[in-house]
Amino acid sequence: MSEQIQQTALPLKTGSKRILTVQLIFIALVVIFFYFSQSTTAALAAFYGGAMALSNLWISERRLRTAASIAKIAPQKEAMILYFGAIQRFIFSALFFVAGMLWLKLPPIPLLIAFSMAQVAYLFKGDTQ
Repeated sequence: MSEQIQQTALPLKTGSKRILTVQLIFIALVVIFFYFSQSTTAALAAFYGGAMALSNLWISERRLRTAASIAKIAPQKEAMILYFGAIQRFIFSALFFVAGMLWLKLPPIPLLIAFSMAQVAYLFKGDTQ
């Protein structure tokens, strides 16, 4: 049974690696852009936004692996796990946007642009099968 779970999770891991690679490239480009066009603070805000997106990918990957393993045992529960993961990512993002802009006083535009550009990486996932 453990072998079946690993085979199910393998395409998820491969897809996530591809997304991670594209996200890292996009984040690096945005950070470099803001570093040279504005300031170190803007580049730091872009890095913070990119780190938020990378954390969202990690949460998604973790939830997908859990759902894949639960689907073998209790087929009705995987949707609940995926919904919980989506809610968890939403709350995480909202709290860290607030923390970045209000508590850390980071400029919002670079933060939002880096986060958004990292989300665009999901379009470059491609087919994993």
